[in-house]
Amino acid sequence: MPNTIRVKRKVRRRLAPEQREQEILSGAIEYFAKFGFEGQIRNLAKQLEVSQGLIYRYFPSKEALIDRVYQVVFLNRWNDEWDKKLRDRSRPLHERLTWLYKSYFSTVDSYDVIRISLSSAMRGEKIGINYLEFVRLGLIIPIAEEMRAEFNFSSTEDRPISILEEQIVYSLHAIFLYSLTRKYVYGFNISSEPKFLIEVFVDSFFSSLENSMNRVFEHENAPPEQPLTSQSD
Repeated sequence: MPNTIRVKRKVRRRLAPEQREQEILSGAIEYFAKFGFEGQIRNLAKQLEVSQGLIYRYFPSKEALIDRVYQVVFLNRWNDEWDKKLRDRSRPLHERLTWLYKSYFSTVDSYDVIRISLSSAMRGEKIGINYLEFVRLGLIIPIAEEMRAEFNFSSTEDRPISILEEQIVYSLHAIFLYSLTRKYVYGFNISSEPKFLIEVFVDSFFSSLENSMNRVFEHENAPPEQPLTSQSD
């Protein structure tokens, strides 16, 4: 008898629909963190060793899959306790900020969070823009409001939070984002004691905060400079 060659065919594991959906979603998060959202569904299917049709059975479009990634990677990590404890004015703001950023840092200290947020923001994709605005409204503005209250500046009812005030808060927030960017994009070891480092960062920020707030309010209340006029001979 002639020799026959038997080809092994890979048998796909049978999973419950919920398990299969979670497997695809987890694989998509890993894939998009590595390649960004310009990555194609066919390549994702190849990486997961499934058909494109199977992916589309659970997620009818790439946009639907990206929306779920956004929900899992960003929104599901958001902690409602941040706002509650930030606004507890029975404790000094310095203490509240230290607690807040220790909790926030540990939550976003993740390969997929940092790489997906950065790559999508750089490409102007909806998921990155939406998340930046989500952070602005849920974290940056509330911190700016508490800064005003701490130093007895005018309330937001009398005067909305200005862009300059937001930038003061971002000067602290950006320290943590850049630290994690160095870790997950450039591969640097940022610290073996992140909690201590956070305390140092907040201490440094708070030491000059009142002076920074005063300067901003003085600048914004100053009369506009008059344009120079030329004198005729």
